[in-house]
Amino acid sequence: MGEIPTCDVKNLGHLGIIAAIFKEYKIAERIDSLLPKISNNQTITHGEAILAMVMQGLGFSNHRLYLSAEFFSHVAMQGLFRSTIKAEHFTADTFGRTLDAIYKYGPTKFFTDSCLKIIMDNKLLKKFFFIDTSTFYVTGKKYKHDGKIELKHGHSKDHRMDLKQLVYLLVTTEDGLPVFAESHSGNASDNDLFQKTIIKVQDLIKEQVTDKIFVLDASLYSKDFLLNPKITGDWITRVPESIKLCKDALERDYDPILWTKVDNDYKFVELESSYRGVKQR
Repeated sequence: MGEIPTCDVKNLGHLGIIAAIFKEYKIAERIDSLLPKISNNQTITHGEAILAMVMQGLGFSNHRLYLSAEFFSHVAMQGLFRSTIKAEHFTADTFGRTLDAIYKYGPTKFFTDSCLKIIMDNKLLKKFFFIDTSTFYVTGKKYKHDGKIELKHGHSKDHRMDLKQLVYLLVTTEDGLPVFAESHSGNASDNDLFQKTIIKVQDLIKEQVTDKIFVLDASLYSKDFLLNPKITGDWITRVPESIKLCKDALERDYDPILWTKVDNDYKFVELESSYRGVKQR
């Protein structure tokens, strides 16, 4: 009898979906046009390094980035990357060079230039834009900052008021595609951030979307916002119950015929007002 052949089985899993999306929308190529490779000794391009980091981040793995070679040693590499790329090519130095390049380019500008251009090229922009913030707390005793973003105590959405944090703001399309992102100090005000972000996004997409509508939570609603002449787009938000006009409306009795039933739990009635001189519905 001849020798029984052996085989090496490796997993592809959902990583193939990530690779396919990168390929279909030419995400790595777009990144490489913004962050070109500067050394002939650099086997992995910045676009490929970011693809690898995304895969590892969405790979349900607790591996640190310096353990990427181990992570990819169990993955069917030929189905995800160029044939010349091996698992051992993904080192801490490889990712470090890419992260340094992003820092030098400017993280906010890099994110926007990458995502927004891809979305525009594929005609994926629609009229609704969703804006919200999240907080990320940190542990430790000493923090260094460059004078722009500081780790500070603030309103913690993680319910860790005892720890310092930073605020992360994200703008997406109605399909959940990221358009703009920015990090801020831990005590940044949502109301202030929302107003500034609406103005920035208006400028970024003014030629692509003319009838844009911004959707945000009640933190947006204030006198300063309503009277801000730079905000030209339409918006949807919830009026906070601290506003007297809202309190009065909630306490009123309405004829049953006015209510529109959504389901067994929800119904609504439409009212109009001109709070602060701005007509609202």
